Order: sequence, then structure tokens, then C-alpha cells
Amino acid sequence: MKNILAVYLKELKVYFSGPIAYFVGVIFLVVSGIFFILILNDYARISFEVIRTNYQFKLPQLNVTDGIFSPMFHTFSFLLLLMVPLLTMKSFSEEKKTGTIELALTYPLRGTELVLGKLFAVLTVYFSMLLLTASYGAMILYFKPFPPGVPVAGYLGLLLLGFAFISLGIFISSLTENQIIAAAVSFGAIMLFWLVGAVAGDSTMPIADIMRYISLREHFHSFAAGVIDTRDVVYYLSFGLLFIIATLRALESRRFRG
Repeated sequence: MKNILAVYLKELKVYFSGPIAYFVGVIFLVVSGIFFILILNDYARISFEVIRTNYQFKLPQLNVTDGIFSPMFHTFSFLLLLMVPLLTMKSFSEEKKTGTIELALTYPLRGTELVLGKLFAVLTVYFSMLLLTASYGAMILYFKPFPPGVPVAGYLGLLLLGFAFISLGIFISSLTENQIIAAAVSFGAIMLFWLVGAVAGDSTMPIADIMRYISLREHFHSFAAGVIDTRDVVYYLSFGLLFIIATLRALESRRFRG
């Protein structure tokens, strides 16, 4: 645990002493803020239209969950898909390029401790970005009360989704010493797992069911709707653990070759 903490603090210092974390955070907040305003404007437009027609139409998106929170969380999830590769690209790539990875692998430091320390550091940066968006919920609450379970489920889903994104990104970073390649391949791999369910469409073939199950996006719908489904929780945790193990195997292979 002591070694994990040491790696974690070192990685946090690197992130917050450089421009990457701030650049990614500012871009995410600005873009997410713009989309949040657009979602609010659309919700207000529909509300005024219903009032203008003397409540002749009963639209499901007039409730806060379907009208604001669900599209907001779906928007956040897609934006984070774009941002996470920028956070994970230097996890191992930079150390491999400078040769310091060899020192890390020769220290009395287990691969698990090294990977978990880096993982928790990126998760902390990721969580900090999400935490700053809590003001959006406060703004909604000021105008209209909502069940507290809705944002709790949504943010839990974003955290689990982030865990999956980050684990995959760290694995890609462990395979190359070029940060640009790590970011590009991570983005492509995450996008592949994101869109594979959409490619399956409504097909009833067994392969389509498999494609929908491995899709990161398909498992996020329940969280965005304010529902915590244990099957989705298990999927994201399993997905992340799979790539953590893959990263450990990649490091062990390098240690063996060394």
C-alpha cells in the first residue's frame, strides 16, 4: 500500500505541475457547459410550448430525468471518451521513451503497485473534472426539485465508465513509447467499444447480442436514466480489471525481456 501511495502522489504531482490536466479539464468544462445550456434551452422551449397549448400535450421529456439529466449524462460520457486518451497517453509511454520505466521495473516495486498507483492518479484527475460539473445539478435544483437518486446513478455510471476508459488507455500506453500514438490508438479502441453496439443494430443474431453486450455505451443507458443495474456495474468493473491484468502482463513481458 505504501508503494502504491508513493506512485500515486508522484503521478498526481506530474499531472498538476504540467499543462495536460488543466488543458483537458478546461476544455471539458467549457464544452460540457455549452451543451448543458443547450439542453436547458431545449427543455425550456418544450415547457413553454406545452404551456402555450394549454397542456394539450403530455411529453415524457418534460420530467427532469428524461429532459435534462439523461441527455446531460450521455453528453458527458461522449465528451469524456474524447478527453480520457489525453490523460492516459503518458502513463507509461513517457517513461518508456525516457528509459525510466526500466528503473521502475528494477526497483522493489511490484507491477501491480505501479499500475494501481498510476490508475488511481488518473482516476483522481478524472473525478476532479466530474466534481466541477456538480454545479450544473445545483442550478437545476434551484429551479426544479428532482429525486437525488437520479444524479447519484448518473455520476456513478460516469465513474465506472471512466474506470473502463482509463484502464484501456493505460494498457495502450504500456505498449508504445510514443504518446501521440498512445492517444490515437486509445481513442480508436475506446470508440470501437463505444460503437460496436450501434453496429449490431436491432439484429437478433447471436453475434449481435454479443456486440451489444460488449458495448460500453449500451451499459450506460440505465445510469443516465437514474437506474443502477448491478449487471452494468459488474460489466464496467470486469472490463477495467481485464485491461489492468493485460497491462500487468505487458509489463511482466518487458521485465522478462529485460
